[in-house]
Amino acid sequence: MTHRLQPRWWVVGVVVLFVLSWLFSGCGTVRTHSADRLAQSLLTADDLSGEWTIDPGPDDGGLDPSGVVTDEQRGLLPSIDFCEEASRDAKNAIDDLRWEAFRQLDRTVDDPIDPPFDREGHIVFVQEFLMSGLSSQLSLLIGRLREGFVSCLGDIPAGEEGPGTAVQVSLDGVADEGVAVLYRIEEAGGGGMWNVYSAIARKDSALVGLTLADVYLGELKPLVGEELLREILDTALAKLP
Repeated sequence: MTHRLQPRWWVVGVVVLFVLSWLFSGCGTVRTHSADRLAQSLLTADDLSGEWTIDPGPDDGGLDPSGVVTDEQRGLLPSIDFCEEASRDAKNAIDDLRWEAFRQLDRTVDDPIDPPFDREGHIVFVQEFLMSGLSSQLSLLIGRLREGFVSCLGDIPAGEEGPGTAVQVSLDGVADEGVAVLYRIEEAGGGGMWNVYSAIARKDSALVGLTLADVYLGELKPLVGEELLREILDTALAKLP
């Protein structure tokens, strides 16, 4: 099956289905903050530099506009899917990611892609995931996830999209601890790139997951980089309860 660019929310299905998958299951962690409280801490358009808008998702997406994620809705979210080289322990850690709040924001760009026939421009968005738990438990979880991310660095073979590369990004000084990776993936058939930052960071008893993506077609350069990732992550961490 060949993926094609879709507007706004569903572009994540194009980007993330190659690097990530649509699975959430397993046991959760001890919650230290309510889902409502975490949802109140989600990023808003006013928190970010530039012009951003909250993306409510498709009409039939089934997610709460408040940002609260119920157990039933959690399966609608994208999640990590490690490569074969990752350990069983790292892969099992994915099952312990029980996100309780979620939001996507889309950035207004000067030259947006207008699917399906426009072949030059950008689509830029950020997704934020929040969950809470005992700080010691979350620290162990990040350690297992970090092992999985590091195991999958390097070349990414071609699939429905690709080929590409995965490179670790430093989060020194941003959070209590965390891990981040930049995925650069060629569009199938050439002519475009997925620039996708995936980060997970802990502050005290809360965990933040960020996906910052820039999809660009044509002879263009990426609009987002490590500086913007750190800026957004700093802001998200500062808003945590």
